[in-house]
Amino acid sequence: MPSLFTLYRTPPALDRALVIGISQSGQSPDIVSVVEEGARQGAATLAITNDPSSPLANAAAHTIPLCAGEERAVAATKTYTAELMALAMLSAALEQKPERREELSMAIDRLEEALTHHRDLSSAAGDFADADKFVVLGRGFNYATAFEVALKIKETSYLIAEPYSVADLLHGPIAMIERDFPVILLAPSGDASSDLPKLLDLLHERGARVAAISDQPEVLARAQVKMGLPLGVPEWLSPIVAVGPGQLWAGALAAAHSQDPDKPRGLSKVTLTR
Repeated sequence: MPSLFTLYRTPPALDRALVIGISQSGQSPDIVSVVEEGARQGAATLAITNDPSSPLANAAAHTIPLCAGEERAVAATKTYTAELMALAMLSAALEQKPERREELSMAIDRLEEALTHHRDLSSAAGDFADADKFVVLGRGFNYATAFEVALKIKETSYLIAEPYSVADLLHGPIAMIERDFPVILLAPSGDASSDLPKLLDLLHERGARVAAISDQPEVLARAQVKMGLPLGVPEWLSPIVAVGPGQLWAGALAAAHSQDPDKPRGLSKVTLTR
């Protein structure tokens, strides 16, 4: 939590930690402050950024440049996916298992396949053009994917989009799901799928409209919008593949609401926070 470093000035002990700062622009003072404090305490520091000359990169002892090229859209998409890949590569390098490298190479091809297959979601998104609120669900490795897809919907369509873990939704927020309530479900195969049958039963009973991003036929069969994912992607790499259709869905939804997803109102490319 950067506010521990910037607002409350009570940073935790970091001397035995690897401190990683992740930022598309590398400009935000709060993230830079965390890395600077880590360096001050003698921690190993690493910046993952699309700008290797940024303040974040300068503050860290090591930098992984994303090399994603200029992010022309205000709502960053390719740099988010590049950050996921950089973290996966770092994880594989630390684990030092040869099969991890093979899986990484495969994930790139599967992402391209998913993007090509779902290039045009305009018709499906048009069926949701009347919606002004969404719930976006993910769990495990794809909990963060739910937040990313919800953020893109909020940024580009100006709609309420609340991300939840499937488990958290079942603990209470499920009460708000009623007939025709739009739900986006991120459900790649893996250990996080255990609650899906119960969830899908509840969504069906309540008459929700479900847009599913999944490689599981039994999940897609119960969704009104079916965004299929390529088979054979290990769960630890599934966020890299699943986020692509989610971002495309957000863009198509913005177009269905007659908005330009590349130029959201009231947003700037770099936001400086402390």
